[in-house]
Amino acid sequence: MKKNAMTGVHDKNPVEVLSALNEVKPGCIGEERINPDCRLGADLGFTSLDFVRFAAILRRHLNSGPLQFQRLFVNADSSFSNDLTIRRIIEFLDDAQPSP
Repeated sequence: MKKNAMTGVHDKNPVEVLSALNEVKPGCIGEERINPDCRLGADLGFTSLDFVRFAAILRRHLNSGPLQFQRLFVNADSSFSNDLTIRRIIEFLDDAQPSP
């Protein structure tokens, strides 16, 4: 199945990602800087606590079991990734969930 910049294999993933972003950083969705290549840390100012809240909110929104978010959020040196993009999160969720 073909995807574009803000869609995933699972239609609800992009919606849930944007909804979770808005819960962590209220008002950020209306800003022009939100696009598929927007970086959570560098562009939206996510802190390590924001990443943890974001992961918990996504789990709740998606009603999913454990997802290996540490593979996504944590660099090899155990620091949080400031270069994580919205596109990469959607791809991660698509890969982690069975195809519809």
